[in-house]
This record gives sequence, C-alpha cells and structure tokens, in this order.
Amino acid sequence: MQTHRQVVEAYFSAVRASDFPALSDIRHDDFIQEWHQMGERTRGKQNARLINENHPGLPMPTIRRIHEGPDFCVAETVLAYPDGSIWQAVNIFEFKDGLIVRQTDYFGAPIAAPKWRAQWVERMQEDAPST
Repeated sequence: MQTHRQVVEAYFSAVRASDFPALSDIRHDDFIQEWHQMGERTRGKQNARLINENHPGLPMPTIRRIHEGPDFCVAETVLAYPDGSIWQAVNIFEFKDGLIVRQTDYFGAPIAAPKWRAQWVERMQEDAPST
C-alpha cells in the first residue's frame, strides 16, 4: 500500500500528465473537493473528473513540500497556468481506505510586498513583485 505522500505525489503527476483515469483511481467513491474562495463543492469523483477533463487550461503544478499526518497530507504547490500566470496553492488531502476522500484547495495570486518592511525580511525569490 502506498503512503499518503506517495498518493499525493501520484496525484500531481497525473495532473501534469492530464491522466484523468489515474486521478479517478486515487479518489475515493465518496470524494469531495472544496474551493472555498469560489464557494464551490464538488461531490463524487466522476464530477471531479469531468471538471478536470473540461478545464480550459489546467495548471502545471510543482510541489514545494508535503506535510504528512496519520490520515491527511497538506501540499504547498506552485501552479503555472497556460496564460503564464503563476499562483500559490495549499491543497489539503484527507484519506479513507488509502484513497483521497476529501480535497480542499486554497489559491493565491502573487501580491506585491510593501517596501516599508524590507529591513526585516528577506526576499524568497528574485522575481517576487514589490511596491
């Protein structure tokens, strides 16, 4: 049996490959996905698959890190969209019977860091916006 971390890594590999059958295989029949920022909840792995298959431009995810617990994983990811935009995301995966039963995603667009606090922080990336 795969660890939760391995399942999450397989999930993001399947997204990058647009392998929708593989995504369905690692989702539990009772799968629920929530996007609180948009006020949407998807019930059932078939509905989630149809959303993925009909998405006009799925992002290419890169995993920054994964935090694994006894029945969950939290992944920090960078999402590169076909239009060139880059978003940060936090993906919370909950498991049942070794499969993803619930996924909650939070997305954030880049925002400019204020100059007033520059003396107390370090820049995490050279191309980060600043005002």
